[in-house]
Amino acid sequence: MHVQEKQAWFVLVLMAITLALALMLVAIFGFSPLVFAAFGILFLGFFTPFIGHRERKAGLVTIDERDKQISLNATTGAYSIFWLLFVFTAMGPFFILGPDATLTLRTTTICNIMVSASIVFWVARSLIIVVLYRRGYRA
Repeated sequence: MHVQEKQAWFVLVLMAITLALALMLVAIFGFSPLVFAAFGILFLGFFTPFIGHRERKAGLVTIDERDKQISLNATTGAYSIFWLLFVFTAMGPFFILGPDATLTLRTTTICNIMVSASIVFWVARSLIIVVLYRRGYRA
């Protein structure tokens, strides 16, 4: 398994654990600020670049054009998914409530939207990487 694929699986497992913990906290405490404690696990994502670091330093991992193309395609696909979702989320109130409606948002809502958007980006990117490697993508 290539290092990129290992990193993608790490991100997917991390997101699944975070989602499971968040749902469990919602079941216990309801929708309260305590639920956001589950998203602290996402900070483990900062360790993703260290997966395969030892092998890279020893020269055991090579990154060729195919791996670069898979990374580029995954990032482009994830960004496209993120952008579509973000535009639909931003324009949804306009089409549902009408152009003259006033919408009042708490500042935490905007932060939650941005965190959700970044989660969607990383999950989509990781899924695309896993799918491309499993299908034997040829650049």
